[in-house]
Amino acid sequence: MSIISGPPGPRPEQLLERIPAPLLVLWGDRDTFTPIDGPVGRYFRRLPDVREKTQLQVLPGEHMRIHVQAAHHRLLRLSSAVGPTCS
Repeated sequence: MSIISGPPGPRPEQLLERIPAPLLVLWGDRDTFTPIDGPVGRYFRRLPDVREKTQLQVLPGEHMRIHVQAAHHRLLRLSSAVGPTCS
């Protein structure tokens, strides 16, 4: 129950400041827990406009837990673009 009633932890904008690597955000368009049109979703929708090497891909028919196969080819494309190391 601490997930629901405990402290929420750091906000996304606090964490993303520390990530210098390219970022691929995958978001299910049927996510009702954190919907794309909610405050956090709006933050991530604007992120590619203000952060270099950032992509947002909204996956049709996916919920909060995006199926691995739905994300697999997108992750492979990103990793091949980034290369073997990320500095």
